[in-house]
Amino acid sequence: MRASSLDLRERIIKDHEEGVSVRKLAKQFKVSCGMVWNLIKLQRETGEITPKVPTGGKPRQLARQEKALSSTVKQYRFTCHERSLQIAAWQ
Repeated sequence: MRASSLDLRERIIKDHEEGVSVRKLAKQFKVSCGMVWNLIKLQRETGEITPKVPTGGKPRQLARQEKALSSTVKQYRFTCHERSLQIAAWQ
């Protein structure tokens, strides 16, 4: 899921400081109440509202076999022209 824009975050914090409720902010900006609460908490604890840097993630499925797959693909790679010549030769 993508992080919300900095502009949106600034508008939410500004309106919250002016006294607008969390539910009204969520409805007005079409985000979840949890997102608004988390943004307010982040701003209170760190003084910043920039999104956190994404960490971790799921490792690629074929990461271990990458070298073997690469050499296999290189071994059987044909250009379109070479493939068309092979097909023509078979006919």
